[in-house]
Amino acid sequence: MTNTNYKIRIEGMEDLLKKLKSLESMKRVKAQVHQSAIYLQGFIKQYPGVRRGKNPLLYGKSPQAQKMRAGFFYHLKAGNITVPYIRGAAVQSHKLGQSWTVRSTNSGWGATIGTSVPYARLVQDAEKQTQYHQQTGWVTVQDVIEQHGDEVITRITDALQREVSED
Repeated sequence: MTNTNYKIRIEGMEDLLKKLKSLESMKRVKAQVHQSAIYLQGFIKQYPGVRRGKNPLLYGKSPQAQKMRAGFFYHLKAGNITVPYIRGAAVQSHKLGQSWTVRSTNSGWGATIGTSVPYARLVQDAEKQTQYHQQTGWVTVQDVIEQHGDEVITRITDALQREVSED
């Protein structure tokens, strides 16, 4: 018996392999994942507008108001603060906002927005946010996800559809 070899040549195979290689890397989708994280970061790092006037938590006869007043006078007497009162956050202008970073994870398939500022959870985490920060308009991470999460999903889905349908 003789060995007969047949060759089949598929027209356009080189182009098809290039497309498959492009789909495998999904560069556009991974880029959009990172860009979407940066987009969300922009909302998270926003400071609330300046609020003038009396702090409603300091006035009244509630136990919380009494505790806050007592704390103020304790720190004033101890020399920790001066009058006029300048908060540490005002001195370290925009430290929290500037601390939010974006990092790609999972080979570009994910992105993490985070901060190393230890008090961030008291300011911008819905579960730990203090009443004062809530009343002064600090946005929480959860607020940002709720308000802009659908748009991020749409952006990434669109990038995926463009990647797959690309000629």
